[in-house]
Amino acid sequence: MMGLFFELELAWGFSVRYPMSSAAQLAPPLPPPSTAIGALAEALAITLGLGETIKVAGKAAKRGRKRSKEGLCSTAYAVFKATKGAAFALSPESPVGVALKSEINRLLQAPYLNPGNVHEGDEINKVRMFGVQAITSAYAPKGLLWMMVVLDEKELVGELRAIRKDLKGEEVMDALERVTIRRIGVKEGIVSTKKKEVGEVTKEEEVESCFYARKGSVVRKLGKAVPIVMWRPGRETFCGGDPKYDVYLVPAGPLSDQFFLTPPRGVKGKCEDSLVIKKAWCLNKYCVEGGET
Repeated sequence: MMGLFFELELAWGFSVRYPMSSAAQLAPPLPPPSTAIGALAEALAITLGLGETIKVAGKAAKRGRKRSKEGLCSTAYAVFKATKGAAFALSPESPVGVALKSEINRLLQAPYLNPGNVHEGDEINKVRMFGVQAITSAYAPKGLLWMMVVLDEKELVGELRAIRKDLKGEEVMDALERVTIRRIGVKEGIVSTKKKEVGEVTKEEEVESCFYARKGSVVRKLGKAVPIVMWRPGRETFCGGDPKYDVYLVPAGPLSDQFFLTPPRGVKGKCEDSLVIKKAWCLNKYCVEGGET
């Protein structure tokens, strides 16, 4: 198993919307695991010359579930199928916290000045009005996030070869060594990669972690941890549909809540506000929840 760790500096913040929701709904204060998978998938797609979408065959019905239909999915779905763990954390060394902000609905006045709408006198001032829903964004200018993804590299090579037949395993491994993350969430969520570590991961039990984890996987909390409802990555996330939701515990500093996170206390990359996770994949001192994502 291979682990990829990134320390990302945000330009202004990020915006991640809940799947199947209106633009006016709230967003999580940290990106979900699917965003980590998507960010890495985009970097790999650019490096390896993959497309944005892939055609996925339908699956037979199982245990009373409906048969999934054939359709188009994001290329990130191929990366997801090889992913064994993925998560974000707010770095204890971040100079700022993360604050959710959503503007109220407003009316915009937009004059249409094409030739058919231009008239003499007051007619030129005619306008059309339409409502604009607010999109919630997480603001953290110059904030530092940690992102980690654990992959089965053999599975990844197989999944990507299904997209590009001439792809060699050496190309994929070289790309994993070289890629950096350029954005998370919407296209405006620009980031710069400040630090990267790549290597073999080890499976550990009851280990401390700064990264969020599903509530059911947490043995105990060491300090502040904010419960956040987020969606679990799955076929529905990358191919369209209603995803499954779970409660994640997010290590954070004092005064944190679901709308504002302060950096967890800690020094030199070690968190005092952390979680003890039942099973985790660890790359040096960085550990994310293990098992199924």
